[in-house]
Amino acid sequence: MTCPPDGRGGSTPPRPAPGDGSQPQQWFVLRPWLFDVTAAIGLLRRVPRPARPLPVMAWARATA
Repeated sequence: MTCPPDGRGGSTPPRPAPGDGSQPQQWFVLRPWLFDVTAAIGLLRRVPRPARPLPVMAWARATA
């Protein structure tokens, strides 16, 4: 994830570098932040944890 030191965002996130070629890199951009989905999947494979319910309506109303 990227975010300027002041936490205010502003510019377009940098374009991700290509992966190792075995799988296409996956990225998610939300406002000024860039999330590495491929890295997140790797973390979950190394340290799996049980799924938990998410309060979807509370998250849907949380617009900033």
